[in-house]
Amino acid sequence: MKRSVNPNRNISSIILPPRITLTAKNLPPRITSTPKLGDHTVEPNIGLVSTAKNIIGGTLSRFIGKDDDEYKECIQVTFHVHLPQHIERFGEPVVVGSCKELGNWRMVRILLTQPNKREFPTYWRSQPIEIQPSKDEIKYKYGVFDRSSGRVEFEGEGERHNRTLDTKTNDQYDIWKNNNRFRIFNLNEFAFIRCIYDAVNDENLKDKVMQFQLLLTNHRTHTLNFMTLDFITQRYQKKEKRLFLSVLLGYYIIDKGSPAFIFQLPKQFRSELLLEAFEHVQQDTFTSDIKPIIAPVVAALVRHNAMVMISFEWLRIFRVAQFVDPAYTFVDEFIGAHYDKKYISRLLKEWPEIVKPHLDRIDESTYIKIAKWLISCCSNMETVNIMSQYNIEDTLLRSNNEICVDYVVNALMPAVHEDYIKTLKKLI
Repeated sequence: MKRSVNPNRNISSIILPPRITLTAKNLPPRITSTPKLGDHTVEPNIGLVSTAKNIIGGTLSRFIGKDDDEYKECIQVTFHVHLPQHIERFGEPVVVGSCKELGNWRMVRILLTQPNKREFPTYWRSQPIEIQPSKDEIKYKYGVFDRSSGRVEFEGEGERHNRTLDTKTNDQYDIWKNNNRFRIFNLNEFAFIRCIYDAVNDENLKDKVMQFQLLLTNHRTHTLNFMTLDFITQRYQKKEKRLFLSVLLGYYIIDKGSPAFIFQLPKQFRSELLLEAFEHVQQDTFTSDIKPIIAPVVAALVRHNAMVMISFEWLRIFRVAQFVDPAYTFVDEFIGAHYDKKYISRLLKEWPEIVKPHLDRIDESTYIKIAKWLISCCSNMETVNIMSQYNIEDTLLRSNNEICVDYVVNALMPAVHEDYIKTLKKLI
């Protein structure tokens, strides 16, 4: 008879059932001998799904069944965990849980490996594992398996430290729960943000943003501590990941800011790269809860691009403002910009094509604000003529608003007067 061992008893380890045997072909390559327990062979990888099978199917759920007529939905799960440093000296890190795929608390099926030991020496992960969801919650724990004794020493203290599998996501991001023997005192690394970032592509932005939000929920302090501006600036060369980096930047700005705080990007920041990424945003690119996170990012990028870089990639935001900043708060970020003749000419040239088609969506007060700023940029008759050449006055004065008309007259009078004085001086 097999012995059933409950990991939640007030002991720190379990002895695996001695009568279960695994063939040598399923052993990890580094194992050269089979440990013994009494008169029976004990092997931790009982029923281990081969690596080749585990990696099939990507991160999407798929349907499998016992026969052609019965199909059950399975999810593919990867476990990610930070363990105490050098824990591998005491045994093999494993995951054991309450479902068949995780060993039913009796067998070791899932071994953990270190994918990047040099950069993240405490980060371990499993191969993707197909798990059939249950009507009951699936519980699991991390542990250290000693092949010589057949024991698994679990994290935490008893049943109260059991974890619950989150079946809504394909990746479980955890940090070891200290027990009497193995402890994490200070976590000097945090691989999870990098893991999520590396997996981002054009098709899974929403899923990866959701995973990052779960990271904030479950490990907020570590996530915010390791989510630095350097992390963003070192990685925005990859186009397919820039919108995800924009989300990270939004959380970074909110975490560092306050109601009276105006976030300033560093001078060398490549704001044009993230602004270009926003040009492809659609109504469903971000979920509704992310849009308030994105608006401060748009404001910071527009301010940097217009005021620091003296560039015009910020004009593109008008095309997608209804999706990323429907209140058009970013308008306040370029109002203070003043350009010389060279730049005002370029601004007025690009305005009709990029901005004009989208002005009808702007409310009257914001419209007047933009009109006043644009007219104020015309410091002499030459720039006024440029504005006329590109039909800017028609673009701006869409209505007979008296405030706009009065402002245009008052703003242009000094420019007319200045050119008039210059003409008189030439004649004298």
